[in-house]
Amino acid sequence: MTINGENQEFEVLGKGIDLRENGYRLQLNLDRRNNDPYREQGVSIVLPYQKTGKNIIERFNYHQYINAVAFNGDFINGELESTVLTNTRTCFSATFSGS
Repeated sequence: MTINGENQEFEVLGKGIDLRENGYRLQLNLDRRNNDPYREQGVSIVLPYQKTGKNIIERFNYHQYINAVAFNGDFINGELESTVLTNTRTCFSATFSGS
């Protein structure tokens, strides 16, 4: 993932597919800790399972805890533009930008 022009590598900590009234929902939880409890970052993404297209991400939460300072943000309420390119049982790919 590239954040503010810097390449950052996250690992998938959890994923799930939930049944809801209007279909299935995919949730991905990504994390970047580097084994340092004072530097952690995470992303949670929720969107319809197997759907692709523009601005279909329903939730894009980012959190970080660096040097005892916490930040949490839901970027869907901001100016997030996204395009989901691949959304299968084995692969997820998307581009996004925003502030």
